Amino acid sequence: KSNYDGEQVFEIIKTFKNYPDKELFFSISHHNHNDFEVDGFEYDAVDDEDNRMESTSVDTKLGMYEAVLSYTNPMGDNENFEIGYDVDIVISDQKMDFELDQLEGINDFSYNRDIHAIYMEYENKISEKFSIKPSFRYEYVSKELSSLIHSLKDENYSGDNLFAQLIRDQYLDQSGNPDDYNINSSYSTFYPDLHFTYNINEKQSIQFGVSKRVERPGSFGHGRGQMQIRPFPRDIYSEGFLFIGNPYLKPEYSTQYDISFKSPLSMGFFSSSLFYHEITNSIEWYDDDSYENLDLLTFQNAAKGYTSGISLFTILAG
Repeated sequence: KSNYDGEQVFEIIKTFKNYPDKELFFSISHHNHNDFEVDGFEYDAVDDEDNRMESTSVDTKLGMYEAVLSYTNPMGDNENFEIGYDVDIVISDQKMDFELDQLEGINDFSYNRDIHAIYMEYENKISEKFSIKPSFRYEYVSKELSSLIHSLKDENYSGDNLFAQLIRDQYLDQSGNPDDYNINSSYSTFYPDLHFTYNINEKQSIQFGVSKRVERPGSFGHGRGQMQIRPFPRDIYSEGFLFIGNPYLKPEYSTQYDISFKSPLSMGFFSSSLFYHEITNSIEWYDDDSYENLDLLTFQNAAKGYTSGISLFTILAG
């Protein structure tokens, strides 16, 4: 099987002759990714028998679709208004044909997520010194997650391998039949944003902002990835520890307060930022001690979290 990436982008921009800053914008893009990998593990020979080689193949198909429609309309020399709609769709399927200590089977994992959002942004330069920019974004999210085990063969399973024992304990019911995951959920969220800018002079400015942000588990390039939510381990031949995702993870929300200062230097540019973030449903690492001889790592939501700090950025020109 071949591995490949493909991407297509289509855009239309409508401008208006008598209103150069007025614009209607439409964009649609599609990115698809196919990846096929094979992992192997060799067991040492026992009683003069030949070493036994086992392998696991993982076939991943990922499609991402995005579309944006926005309208920008200046409202005089000092005001600007923008409204828009965007959609972000992820379709992912992964087939894992695994073999571990003579325990064989197939895990089919799929994760589909749709995000539909409307947003509005308004900017007003009240004076040469002061400007304000409020905005909001409303999102509706629906997702489907499925993890199914089938074609299970364990007639020769010895039970000596801890990872194989974990698979039996975690993913089979008391009768030895596969215990599957099927999760469907949807929710909506409102994201307000407010920024103030004060121009000290023509080149220096101070900005204050407060906004609501989200980090979604399993966001495929927009977060910490699929390993957070995949309930079946991906790297089953890992030595020492094993990662297992939590399909019931909730999104992590944060209310962010930031103050920043920007200024040119005699030979470059300088900016600094002081921030404080209040976090709800913080996504954290969790060390599961259920197995005495196996280090099992997963994720869970913490009720509250806080981060604060300062950042400095400088560009020096030679």
